[in-house]
Order: sequence, then structure tokens, then C-alpha cells
Amino acid sequence: FLQDHPMTYDRMADLENRVAQMKVTRHVDNPEFVLVRARLRALTERPDDAYQYFLAQANGNQGDAAAYYGLALSALRGGRDAEALRAFHQLEAIRRSAMVEDLGGQILIGTGHLAQGLAKLHAAIGQYPDYRPLAYAYARALLREGKAAEARNFITDRQQTWPDDYVFFQLLAQS
Repeated sequence: FLQDHPMTYDRMADLENRVAQMKVTRHVDNPEFVLVRARLRALTERPDDAYQYFLAQANGNQGDAAAYYGLALSALRGGRDAEALRAFHQLEAIRRSAMVEDLGGQILIGTGHLAQGLAKLHAAIGQYPDYRPLAYAYARALLREGKAAEARNFITDRQQTWPDDYVFFQLLAQS
């Protein structure tokens, strides 16, 4: 553009002055953003590499929710059930959200505590009814527990809210 439309030094200086006088507005990130970033890292890296990374993060930054979230998820993926539960309890003490509750249900179910995981997901759905991954996890847990009729009723109820969601159709076919 500047090759076709040359600018004078005065015009450049005027633009630089205007830019210097502009207010800088900073946007605050959604608190869930750091959890999503940790989830992506925990799911895309090899489980052992992700576990070591988040272990170092958790040891270096006590109270960092993203570090404990990633640590819990990567420990679960790597088969470190006790570490996953421990990291989740530390995370739960720091932050409560739909993503945290979903992870808690996954960890409980993944470590063989199916009834506790089902109860946790059921309670979380009452608290966060519009968070679809919780609904998916709860429906899958019901199917895993062998409660196909209850799963069918739950999915049918959720399809009233989200009628075009193909995941619910897949889950309904499994029930």
C-alpha cells in the first residue's frame, strides 16, 4: 500500500503521535481459558511428558489451578490413579467450575469409583445445567453403569434443550 501511496514524514509523525495518545484497553481472560489450555496440553502430549510438565508447574506455582488441572488429567491418562485423585482434590480446593466438576467425575469413574463419579456428575449437572460435556459424561456414566433406561430418559430430556446435538443421538443409540 505504501508503495502506491507515499506518505510524508509529517504524516508519519502525526500518526505516531496519535497512536501514542491512544488508550490501551486490556481484556481480562475468562478464568476457564487457562484450564482449556492445560486440558489441550494434557491431551495432546504424551501422558508421561505432560505429567512431568504439570508436576513441575504445580511444584513451582502452588495454587495454580491450571497446573493441578493438567496434572490430574495427565496422571489419569498415564494410569497414575492416586496422583490424579490427589491433584484433583488440590484443584477442587482452589477452583470450582463446570470443567473442574467434569474432570472430577472422569477421574472418579476412571479410577473405578463409578457410583461416586455418577453422583458427582449428577450434582454438577444440577449446578451447571448448560455445560454439555457434563451431560455427555453423565449419560456415558449411566450407560457404563448399566442404567440404560435412566440414560435414555436423561438424553431425551437434554434433547429438548439441544435438539440437533449429534452426540446425544449417538448416546441414545447406545442406550
